Amino acid sequence: TYHLNHKSKSVKKRDRKDYVIIENTQEPIITREQYDLAQKRREANRRSQTERITHLLDGLVYCNQCKNRLYLNKRFSKKNGDYFVYICNNYKKNNECSAHYITEDKLVNTVSDTIKQLFQKYNELGKVDFRRYISKIITERTADNVKMVKKEIDEISKRLAEISKIEKELYEEKKNGTMTPERYNRICSGLDDEADELEEKQGQYVLVLNKIEDSKKGIDIFVRKVEIYADLDVDDNLEFIIQNIVYRVDVDERMIDETDANKETTVTGKVFFTAVGVLF
Repeated sequence: TYHLNHKSKSVKKRDRKDYVIIENTQEPIITREQYDLAQKRREANRRSQTERITHLLDGLVYCNQCKNRLYLNKRFSKKNGDYFVYICNNYKKNNECSAHYITEDKLVNTVSDTIKQLFQKYNELGKVDFRRYISKIITERTADNVKMVKKEIDEISKRLAEISKIEKELYEEKKNGTMTPERYNRICSGLDDEADELEEKQGQYVLVLNKIEDSKKGIDIFVRKVEIYADLDVDDNLEFIIQNIVYRVDVDERMIDETDANKETTVTGKVFFTAVGVLF
């Protein structure tokens, strides 16, 4: 910057071509080599962020074992050149999961094939029977859970009724003088704490039932989307279709043969569709 003259308070900015740069006037905090290396890393990060925009499954891939998100890692081989793999973030950071990974191409193909299977099923069955098909899957999937939750709610309701009856009996004993107020208050305090815990647990179970019911309500919305997209070419419209009907992809490592002494495993992907979950 500069002033027009010694009387002027106005500050002007010089053109970059007029800059006078005097190097090495102060002792550096880092070496020039360290600085250049840091700049290269920053540039690599910028390129990585630009590349990630094009990946179809960004933010959708999770580990089925530890439930943590999988991150994309760039690799290189002499045979195939650059390629990407999904690796469990929990293993990479904390070494708390297995070192399984799956190539991006394989996972994208799995998602594509599953969507094609979905559309084929719709075209085979038609709209009405396709809805029944999905409804049956969800009902069968949630049947055991619904039964367990309803049983827990019934048991909690019975216990709450017992607590209410006990407190009334205790009140009558205190009123008749057969129980001291101190003992009455002590017992009732414990019963009240138990009742509060049971009511909170009961509320959580009710939320589970409501969530299951909401998943059934989402069937119609999902079927309408499938009806619209079923005639699209999946390969040409994969990104659009994924954005609209896929909300999660789980990667799972399983043993190919439980009796195999070598314990050979395979890594597969499982597609969760919006509002209805896993269908295949």
